[in-house]
Amino acid sequence: MSSSSPPGDTPIWPLFQTILGSITQVILVCVSGYVLARRGILDKSTQKQLNVINVNFFTPCLLFSKVAFILSPAKLRELWIIPIFFLLVSGVSLVVAWFLGNVFRLRPSQRNFAMAAATFMNSNSLPVALLQSLRCHNDTKDAIIGRALTYLLLCSTIGQFLRWSYGVHLLSKADPLEEEIGNTTGFQDDATHGHTTSHQLRPRTCVAPNRRHTTPVFYSFPSTPFLDAVNLPPEPETDSISDSDSNPDDDELQIPVWSRPSPTFLQRVGRSVRSIWKKVTNFLTPPLWASLISLAVALNQPLQHVLEVHLHPVQGAITQAGNCSIPVTLVVLGAYFHRPVEKTEAAPSTARSSWRRASFASSLREIFRLKAREEDRRSRVQQRVGKGEGRTIFVAIFARMIVVPALFLPFMAIGALRDHPPVFQDPVFILSNVLLLASPPALTLAQITQAVSSDTFERLISRTIFWSYCFVTPPAMVGYAVVAMLITKL
Repeated sequence: MSSSSPPGDTPIWPLFQTILGSITQVILVCVSGYVLARRGILDKSTQKQLNVINVNFFTPCLLFSKVAFILSPAKLRELWIIPIFFLLVSGVSLVVAWFLGNVFRLRPSQRNFAMAAATFMNSNSLPVALLQSLRCHNDTKDAIIGRALTYLLLCSTIGQFLRWSYGVHLLSKADPLEEEIGNTTGFQDDATHGHTTSHQLRPRTCVAPNRRHTTPVFYSFPSTPFLDAVNLPPEPETDSISDSDSNPDDDELQIPVWSRPSPTFLQRVGRSVRSIWKKVTNFLTPPLWASLISLAVALNQPLQHVLEVHLHPVQGAITQAGNCSIPVTLVVLGAYFHRPVEKTEAAPSTARSSWRRASFASSLREIFRLKAREEDRRSRVQQRVGKGEGRTIFVAIFARMIVVPALFLPFMAIGALRDHPPVFQDPVFILSNVLLLASPPALTLAQITQAVSSDTFERLISRTIFWSYCFVTPPAMVGYAVVAMLITKL
């Protein structure tokens, strides 16, 4: 990895072993989630509850521990180029995925998913594991890891800001097609069951309920042509009129709008402030709050010193809670691969009497017939909703791991050739950024999709993670690592 080492010293096999080891760890934790879901321990409701706990507690602790106790104002001043580089990569990834989504005619929600998967890359576990396996003749392993963590941590911090702000906005947009399918389900059910009985097709006779608090006074007279005539019990006419007139709801006075006092200046200001604060709180998710607070702590060195030295148990508790975030995310992600089979109703017992079996025969035939129609309708709906999933996965992976690295690698080579900015003189910086450019989609996307869109992207995110990590990442990351080493020799 140094300028004095020949290209033949490039450690291909250790790199490949490291990549396989990192992916195997992810797969094993996901398999445990699948087994738990298959045994019924990790059902849908439990998955949602785990994700809620993860989003509101474990992930904020992870973000706080990674930023508040490591970054400092001096590091931020020295590495000003990294935030600019990361934002530029994210913006280009977003545009590339949007363009490819339009070319492949993806639906709006699928295009948004592809844009999110292409923009938010794995900036923690996989690049760090790869950099730990590298060696440099003129540098120590601890120094390499220390500088690499600093580079990747800045990118990870900015990435978390983007994921839990704009990423949530992208993945929370509903698909118009799925909304239409959901809204028309009830009408299709009515149409399916409408032929079973003839009286359902006839117009129903409406009889007004006896609710004096909602019926106007003049509807109480029998001569008024409204709805059906109802035989009223013999009552003195005066009582009926007096009862109707005594109803306070019928004679309620409506205050004209012009007579209401206009709000004062302070009331208008308070209303505007409350409206703005409500929008801000809806936008700021718990992980985003944690990122902002951790950045404030990192920029305040006295407060950072208090947390690290005088409040060490607090720091340890936050760090331990943050270490639970990624495993919980992977367990829930593995549970997504399990598709529970719907239980069918058991047939009636043979011990029942013959007359009861005969009476149920026609009903059971009708129930099974309707159930077959319902299953057929659901399969058609799932085909419409799932149409384009393969193209969506292709767009997300192709944009994230092929197109974006191809666009930025020439600029990385030019920067290494001219050693400008000065940070390009560090080979670890070049390796970190190249691995970050080609890194697969972030695993936390599963956490975000479950939090903001429930089960809408469950199958899509699981398939995207499976294809990108199991098939594309091993050869791609080895190739990009070799390219990065060649760039450092320029």
